[in-house]
Amino acid sequence: MWTRSELKQRGKLAFKANYWKCVLVSLILVILTGASSGGSAAGNSDEEGNSLMNALQTASQQTGISVGAIVGIVFGVIGVAFVIGLVISILVKNPFIVGCRSFYLNNSDAPANFGQIAAGFSKFGYGRVILTMFLHDLLIGIGFFLLIVPGVILTYSYRLVPYILAENPEISGMDALKKSADMMRGQKWNAFVLDLSFIGWMLLAIITCGIVGIFYVDPYMHATDAELYKAIRDHYNGNGTVNY
Repeated sequence: MWTRSELKQRGKLAFKANYWKCVLVSLILVILTGASSGGSAAGNSDEEGNSLMNALQTASQQTGISVGAIVGIVFGVIGVAFVIGLVISILVKNPFIVGCRSFYLNNSDAPANFGQIAAGFSKFGYGRVILTMFLHDLLIGIGFFLLIVPGVILTYSYRLVPYILAENPEISGMDALKKSADMMRGQKWNAFVLDLSFIGWMLLAIITCGIVGIFYVDPYMHATDAELYKAIRDHYNGNGTVNY
């Protein structure tokens, strides 16, 4: 039905034809999702733990407040920050993610307008987008909470949801999730191997401290992902039974 080389070639041509806008949209996706081909490694957890305990003890001595009370305050602040972050994620981040995916989907056919990234707030139905993407994140999160493997499987099952929302303004949230799962049936392994085929580029992005990732690898991967959706969609529209 499709080959990795064909999708990557089409993705590369599409993003190079609208280079700077694709780079900017890709950078927005990195900021929103925290996922980049040039990520950095975590620090030493033991050293960080010792430093944290020393800081708590110092703060306790200077303020006269017990370490337990300080820990309670810290966790309270973290809890409030988490709730605020969750609300921002649901109401702001997810609509932008759908808009960015829509940008790359449109850019596959002709250089897309940068304003497409805001379409998730109006054009596609804001309430429908935030509800569907909330369910999308919730189901994947439950999968990772249970075990890593179910989380990975669900990630690939629901990979196409943002594109489906962008192309089907009337579809319900549950139908969008079901349609993505139906379309990805038999395609998850191929999509996983497609992702693995970028590992050399990801290593180069890490070596260059993310510079190559921002200006080449990330937009290249996002453009190729849009081509993957188109290939699977066209196959089912022509030969499959997924009609919503």
